[in-house]
Amino acid sequence: MGLHGKVFGLIFGSLACIQHYVLRIILWRNGFAPLNYVRFLNCAVGRIFLRKVGGGYIFVHRLLLRWIRLLLLCKQPAPRHHGPDHEEL
Repeated sequence: MGLHGKVFGLIFGSLACIQHYVLRIILWRNGFAPLNYVRFLNCAVGRIFLRKVGGGYIFVHRLLLRWIRLLLLCKQPAPRHHGPDHEEL
């Protein structure tokens, strides 16, 4: 591999790494994901929601997996009505 290939790989590999960590921080700051995924996933293993298999995790409860998938697929923002016939709860 020539010098140009190594420089190209270093630049774009570094860019992908930076993008990865910036995205993780943005998701964490907005409350969409934990900052420490490993601790979060290991906590789920301890509560028997997940099982550690090799270098990854799988759901133990298929029913829970289906419910979460359905919840995420059907998630729509609730309508917001603030007219005279709407009461705040």
